[in-house]
Amino acid sequence: MNCYLEAKAGTEREAVAVCAVCGMGLCMDHLTEIDNPPAASVGLMGDRPHMAILCPRCAHQPGTPWPEVLTRLGVGGGP
Repeated sequence: MNCYLEAKAGTEREAVAVCAVCGMGLCMDHLTEIDNPPAASVGLMGDRPHMAILCPRCAHQPGTPWPEVLTRLGVGGGP
């Protein structure tokens, strides 16, 4: 898979991640890592900190309620 934003610009670069919100393929130059507090999850992950990979559009969406989005994705600390 190639980076969508590179392909849109007319270049080809391999994607190393996928946006957790919209599914866009991303190269290292276009991804954003979002760190959040530990989630109360069951299983092997326990209560260790989690991270989400996002594209520039999803990472910088004005007014995005990140705690709620990350909880919905299963990587955030819920209420």
